[in-house]
Amino acid sequence: MWPRFTIGMLLWMFVSQSWTSSAEAQNQLVELVEAVQVKDQEAAEGEAPKTPAVLKSYVNAEISFIKRVCDLSDEQLKMVVESAEQAFEEMNDLVAPQNQVIRAAQVHYRGVRGVSFKGDPVKRVRQDAAEYLPLILTEAQHQKYTRESSQRQRAEQEAAADCLVHLVHSKVFLRERQRKKLRDVFLEEWEALDINWVWNYLNNPQFVPIIPSGLLRETLTTEQKAAWSSFQQVSMSVMVSGSQISLDEDWLQ
Repeated sequence: MWPRFTIGMLLWMFVSQSWTSSAEAQNQLVELVEAVQVKDQEAAEGEAPKTPAVLKSYVNAEISFIKRVCDLSDEQLKMVVESAEQAFEEMNDLVAPQNQVIRAAQVHYRGVRGVSFKGDPVKRVRQDAAEYLPLILTEAQHQKYTRESSQRQRAEQEAAADCLVHLVHSKVFLRERQRKKLRDVFLEEWEALDINWVWNYLNNPQFVPIIPSGLLRETLTTEQKAAWSSFQQVSMSVMVSGSQISLDEDWLQ
């Protein structure tokens, strides 16, 4: 998937960036412009829902992360904000239809006024950034961003796994060996595990999450599985509100 940009910005890059001097880069620019034109034509053929304004908080948070990690110049920051704003406008395809079917063990994301999302908005914002940043950052800046992003993702995954292991342990009492094994299973086999989703259950201890049975099968004893099954398992949504995000600067108003 090509990065999302306005045609004007792509042409600006063509005349201002040294990498466009090669024939290969010029061909890439042509493909990018054509992709934008196709997107514009598709949008004109049907009325699509607008991107919920609440997602701006997550875009602003990512811009802050990029600015801090990469030590951007003023011109680079301007380009990042413009690219992020364009990507935000195209996040309307993340809005789920009213009749969306949700699987039991699937993490569900919902916003205000009954809006639901097809996937994790935070993950989408970061994927968009990974697409447009290579054309803005220097090689050294991009390497640093990639490294810091990977460390951030790993820290979030470990926090989610640790919290979920703690939750299971609080219900069925796991031995130390079981806790370590279950943590490894969650980290290696449950990529969609979300810390905010787990936090819902820590704040509502009368419920337990629906964990795919295959992740527990090899670790829990028969008695522990029976005990876990005796608790009320419900699928709770992750509320996408941006209320937990506090920034000094909001680039997208």
